[in-house]
Amino acid sequence: GRAPAQRQSVAEAVLKSAARAAASQAGRSIMRGVLGTIFGGR
Repeated sequence: GRAPAQRQSVAEAVLKSAARAAASQAGRSIMRGVLGTIFGGR
């Protein structure tokens, strides 16, 4: 019963890493938009 858990943990790690990359990308563009709105004044 160890193999399925192993495979799931690997898939979970891949998903987490992909999600983290996407989140950092999105967070960067969101922060740029927010900062642009605050400091750009337009």
